[in-house]
Amino acid sequence: MWDSVKGKELMDAWLAKHGDEIEFVICNNDGMALGAIESLKGNGYFGEGTYMPVVGVDAIPDALEQIKSNYMAGTVLNDAKNQGKATFDLAYNVAMGVDPLEGTDWELDGNKAVRVPYVAVTIDNIEFAEEAYK
Repeated sequence: MWDSVKGKELMDAWLAKHGDEIEFVICNNDGMALGAIESLKGNGYFGEGTYMPVVGVDAIPDALEQIKSNYMAGTVLNDAKNQGKATFDLAYNVAMGVDPLEGTDWELDGNKAVRVPYVAVTIDNIEFAEEAYK
């Protein structure tokens, strides 16, 4: 359901069923990761000697705070600024009647799409993700 409530419910169920057999939590968005962290905290993780790596996707501000607090191992930034820049650069070139890639660093893949790389965000490069929200 892509939200923290469902993430917490699922993590609660998995912890009840699998307990310490769970080694790592990978979520498809940060909301679910935040719910998983809430569940883990409620089940005694992140105390003395208990840590569970949790990662998400989206690099939302709440997730960045969890990374700073060492509750979340990382997230992935879907780089909207560079996606917008690529869109503008290519559209501008087309409007000017030149090759869409002229004067840019963008490249087309085999499907004629520009792929703006995702950015892994950890405590080591969190400033990059924080800049994305300014």
